[in-house]
Amino acid sequence: GLGAICLILYPLQFTAVVRRRWPSFHRWTGRVAVCASMLCSLCGMVFTCLKRFKLVGGLNMGISFFTAGVVFALCAGMTAKHARNRDFLRHRNWAIRSFSQVLAPPLYRYYYLVLGGMGALPDDGDDYCNEDDVCDIFLRTFDAVHAWTYFIFPLVCAELVVYLLMKQEKMIYPTSKSEAALSVTIENSQNIVVVKENVVKDGMINEEVEDNNDLDECPADISTLEPSAPNPNYLLLNFLSLVAGIFYLVMTVFIYVTSALGVNQVET
Repeated sequence: GLGAICLILYPLQFTAVVRRRWPSFHRWTGRVAVCASMLCSLCGMVFTCLKRFKLVGGLNMGISFFTAGVVFALCAGMTAKHARNRDFLRHRNWAIRSFSQVLAPPLYRYYYLVLGGMGALPDDGDDYCNEDDVCDIFLRTFDAVHAWTYFIFPLVCAELVVYLLMKQEKMIYPTSKSEAALSVTIENSQNIVVVKENVVKDGMINEEVEDNNDLDECPADISTLEPSAPNPNYLLLNFLSLVAGIFYLVMTVFIYVTSALGVNQVET
């Protein structure tokens, strides 16, 4: 449903080709993604309130899931706010945080499957559930902690990504510039690329881009923005992304193998 829409649309928002060649598509799919995120958060929080915060893992899980909904809504809202304010640097950073919360719910069960395949899940609970559908098996210490870490850990990873991006960008642009000024510079750089592509493709500037007043003050070549600055080095960030991708690929194969062999503690 709404979660699937977020999982599909958010990666498209980070694709530079989409942003540069089809800016209108980027804006409209971004609006849909933000609306879907807000609705997901709202539905989750309403459900938690209707259950009086007594979910299957008790009051602790109810509070943690409600908090996760607030965090998700905040990230999505700030993403939209900074886009409307044309502060594209903060817009990107909040979009990264928002995407981390899109990934959090699928990873909640994912970690259970990984630990179940390792036989590492604690077995100090039973299948008893009371009249409020609070089950003892989800009241274990591990489950109580995991109810919080499942969305906090992706948020911490998002903050690491934002930090590495900002660190590299400060090596290119003078530290005396504010984030807002840097955001305008990034926006102008992208607009110049759009103009150049339209000139080559159609022989004339697209009317939508031509109306952008910011272009009047932009240099003809992006490279002249900071001619003496070094190129960004995203080696560390790319390395961490590669390691994370390999880890989750191996763990996914591990889950399927242990489930096929019938040795995974968690039913798939």
